[in-house]
Amino acid sequence: MRIVIWWDRDPARGAIAWTLSVLRAVEQPAPTHLGEYTKALAARLEKQENFLIEADRIISAAGKSAIDLRGTVKVANGRMWRRQVWIPQDGGKFIVLVITGSMGDRQRLDTLFGAVLETIDLSDTPSLLARRQDNLNRGKALLASLQPAKAQNVLYGEPRWFLFTYQGLEVGFMCVVESPQLRDGVEGFRIRTWTVLRLPSQPIRHAESEMFCSADFKTEQWTESLLLGAGPAAERLAEKVSRQDDAISGFLTRGANQRPCRKTIPAGMLQQYLPKPLGMILPRLVDLDKPEAYAFALYTPAQDDFDVRTFTVGAREEITVGTKRLQALRATDRPAEDAEEAVLWLDEKGGLLRMQTAEGCIMESAPLQEIAKRFPEAADIAKKATP
Repeated sequence: MRIVIWWDRDPARGAIAWTLSVLRAVEQPAPTHLGEYTKALAARLEKQENFLIEADRIISAAGKSAIDLRGTVKVANGRMWRRQVWIPQDGGKFIVLVITGSMGDRQRLDTLFGAVLETIDLSDTPSLLARRQDNLNRGKALLASLQPAKAQNVLYGEPRWFLFTYQGLEVGFMCVVESPQLRDGVEGFRIRTWTVLRLPSQPIRHAESEMFCSADFKTEQWTESLLLGAGPAAERLAEKVSRQDDAISGFLTRGANQRPCRKTIPAGMLQQYLPKPLGMILPRLVDLDKPEAYAFALYTPAQDDFDVRTFTVGAREEITVGTKRLQALRATDRPAEDAEEAVLWLDEKGGLLRMQTAEGCIMESAPLQEIAKRFPEAADIAKKATP
């Protein structure tokens, strides 16, 4: 599971030139001999990640003996250079550092990675992991306390509209519709969203999603589609996923290509797992009077893996929404451990008033009438945005 990721872009093409990730892995049973374990690890990584190991050795990193793997990894348009270092912790746990970049840049990236290894310090890891576990325990307790009717009781009866601004420009809007639903004889709730986004120097984005969650939270389904650009050059991405108890399955589509995703939620994670539709209304389910953090396991189809989402309740402050001065509660939401957190301002019931991403995009509650004046397509969405 990733903890954090950094990347750099090619200034000419805008594509990601290299990535540096820190991950956490657990190996059971715990390896007793690093040399023997290295061979088994290399064989597994070649099979699971298309990581062809060209050299392996035992080095010193963070004051410990660690596994150092170098080689190439298969990507859509060829192969890229990769280096991984596995630093053992107690109980079969590893901190894993991974750098990946172009073959032509391997020498520079190897030097950069070497500098990282010389300065890495894991002395704070136990306290950070303990805090993370406290947040997960708090999230687990919240999920266990939710009664079947709780989620449906906080749903909005009318569509909600939000205006996006970026660097002072109005760049798009979003509509959210929530409603109870009986699907295939199962009681639950449905959430639908429509988004149009026109960021400067980027293709226009049209996104639509539909999510369903049963009242007992054991069943969930969601479909999401994204159209990037317009006309013949537009690219369509989609995902369709369903879950029953601990079994997740679905597929992702990009253009004419489709690949499956399938995962079983580990038994120890199941009580910490946050269904995607429930995550949409999470701020309305937590205790906003207590400044605490809640963490949850969630599934990411693109990685076909689990990550940790952390929602933190903060302090109250006064903000301006449109022309109104309002009292709001400030919170932060980190959708994954390798993602930047967004700042949210909520009303007294946890309803979203404003959200600001790390990139500076602002999403603010606004009336449909105002949005439709700027974006005529909002009127067409309003016709189908009924609970």
